Amino acid sequence: MLFRLLIDLEALDLLNELPLRRRRAVFDHLRKIQNYPGHYSAYTVQEPDGTRLDVSILGNYHLFYWTDVADRHIKILRIVENE
Repeated sequence: MLFRLLIDLEALDLLNELPLRRRRAVFDHLRKIQNYPGHYSAYTVQEPDGTRLDVSILGNYHLFYWTDVADRHIKILRIVENE
């Protein structure tokens, strides 16, 4: 069940700053999420507006996303690097 992957501009800015090898690893992980969004959720968080976001962990990065089943979109809202 293929979803369309939509990425927030700020998340793209962070990806653009990564070294090529890490950037490729994140994009590969995003493709996995795109194909099987539920399989890569480590935990969920609730936004102040009530929206539930899945969070996938890849090394030092947490990828926050929302699966919009009706529109068949995976919306990557932010990517946060652990410190």
